Amino acid sequence: MNKDESIYSTHQLLSIITKEDLISSATLHLLTDLLKLLNRVKGSGKKVMRMLDLGCGYGGLSLLVARYMNASEVYGVDIEEDRIQKSEARGIKAFKCDLEKDKLPFPDAHFQLLTTFGVLDHLSFWDNVMSESYRVLERGGYFIISITNLSNIFDRIAFLFGFQPRHVEISRVRVFGVPRIYYAYPALHVHTATCKALKEMLEHYGFRVLMVKGSTKIVGPWSGLTGKLLRLLYKIVATCRPTMALRLFVLAEKPNTHD
Repeated sequence: MNKDESIYSTHQLLSIITKEDLISSATLHLLTDLLKLLNRVKGSGKKVMRMLDLGCGYGGLSLLVARYMNASEVYGVDIEEDRIQKSEARGIKAFKCDLEKDKLPFPDAHFQLLTTFGVLDHLSFWDNVMSESYRVLERGGYFIISITNLSNIFDRIAFLFGFQPRHVEISRVRVFGVPRIYYAYPALHVHTATCKALKEMLEHYGFRVLMVKGSTKIVGPWSGLTGKLLRLLYKIVATCRPTMALRLFVLAEKPNTHD
């Protein structure tokens, strides 16, 4: 593919995205990082016929990934009726599902690719997600996760001064105990994990972790000279130490054997 074709292809993909998608998904602002994982899957030669997005939201990111991977069928689950309806209107086979307790409405080994972008942070426990994801993914299939990182560089520093970690919340009303820069953020997360904890959990449920990528960009209203300096410092740290990044991108595989 030449440069002009590449630009056209990128434009076609991004034209899928709506303002609603952008507001609801931090991962959409970090596509460069996500593409590293998607290209790893593409490079494996694995053909993706059916893809499932856990927490598909309004469907924009689900469709973007599906088209990039040339998936024939796109499925999604979400807990909000409004989002399910909007995903269905865009051609996604969407179902209502509580990821913490419901069995996924699909047969065993049905998908070649599973994704979940910024959803685990909203759940109290992840055991059902992990076990059900393993069940519906075929052997040799891939699982891509995007999640906030509990051990990111800013939370490590803030914790030393007695602040509450940004993504461990104690109220549905507002965030409490966090540095002032986060006051404008909505209270939506329950908790998150460190890179080590997430890798151990994936391995416990039978997955093999193939790749971990830390986000190298800050998504948020950090402006002015201080904001620019923080962004530069952060990029250096996150590039050198992905486990200290604000967001983690993890690629795991359901092994072909029962090792």
